[in-house]
Amino acid sequence: MDIRRDSLQSLLRGDSTVLIPRVRLIYEGGELKPMNVRVTDVAVSKTQEKVPGVEVFFQ
Repeated sequence: MDIRRDSLQSLLRGDSTVLIPRVRLIYEGGELKPMNVRVTDVAVSKTQEKVPGVEVFFQ
């Protein structure tokens, strides 16, 4: 998946890849915010164990 901004494409040559050291997921509420806190905590913990550098926040 290529999620870079169009303005950055010209800086990379060909099929260049970029390392992503950290991913931050922020849920701001609404329909996407999980309702079951216990299940959510388990899912976040397992994700953080399996994928170093992932941060999950709920606002």
